[in-house]
Amino acid sequence: KKIFDGFGWSFVVYKGWLYFSGNPGTAIDATYKLYRIKTDGTDLQLLNSNYTYNMHFYKEWIYYMRQADHDSEIAYIYRANLDGSNESEIIADTGYQSIIYENKLYYTDSEGYLNRADVDGKNSARIYSETVNQFVIGQGKLLIVDSNYNIKKMDPNGSNLTVIRNT
Repeated sequence: KKIFDGFGWSFVVYKGWLYFSGNPGTAIDATYKLYRIKTDGTDLQLLNSNYTYNMHFYKEWIYYMRQADHDSEIAYIYRANLDGSNESEIIADTGYQSIIYENKLYYTDSEGYLNRADVDGKNSARIYSETVNQFVIGQGKLLIVDSNYNIKKMDPNGSNLTVIRNT
């Protein structure tokens, strides 16, 4: 069953809603507005008309990355109520990744360094001294692919760094 007349990506289902970035119509034009639709295909809602992606949820907030447009090299972390209201910028000048884990927001800054902040964006601090290409969090550990493509792990506070695999 077709539920959206256009292109969508960055899909997340949360509390009976499918949230996604997308653009209506037949052309994939990289506008990627933030939408939600009930999982039964009804009640499509536009939540944000800016370029958005990488959604995740914490308590009653939706967090997402936002850029001026597809070609912008500057990203921001925003959060809003689940219906898109009360939007606020919480981290400026970021990279393109963010995750919330155990009441902390982890993100890369625009230089590629890994940082940790409170979920409201306050008390931000760098927790890893090298740039990273990618990171994930699982089973109580941060897994990092550094700029040399080494794979490392550490505790979420930045301690106990060990190499899993060298390039």
